[in-house]
Amino acid sequence: MRTLAVRNGDLVLAGSKFGMVEGIARVQQQLGLAMREAFGSDRFHRQWGSTLPNWIGQVLTPNVPFEIRAEVTRIVRDFIIQQNEKIKERAALGYTAVVAAEEMIMEIRDIKIETRYDSILVKVTLRTASGQEFSVLTTPGSVT
Repeated sequence: MRTLAVRNGDLVLAGSKFGMVEGIARVQQQLGLAMREAFGSDRFHRQWGSTLPNWIGQVLTPNVPFEIRAEVTRIVRDFIIQQNEKIKERAALGYTAVVAAEEMIMEIRDIKIETRYDSILVKVTLRTASGQEFSVLTTPGSVT
């Protein structure tokens, strides 16, 4: 499956056309955008986004990492549900699957969280149906 490429909030140009991403890069982009965008801020997709931006600048209590982990798990779970719905819709119409095995998330392998004064860094490692592992970050950089 392919979608428009986005970099720093802008569409990517590839010559005179818009850039596209597919495969794991598409999944990384979509999940990364979902984690960074405020939940409910998209008027066309009210269930899109996350509550992670709400924690920036807040007092960090011992429960915050658990709440962040639960929110990231919810985002990934919703993404998996959407993938499954697309597959079922296409199968009902007699079409082949639109999601390749390398894009189909099967498992959350790890979630690492690093909180800073003005940001929350999250690195979620996922495994696909093809057995590949890859990570999604809330912001560019590294999470230990």
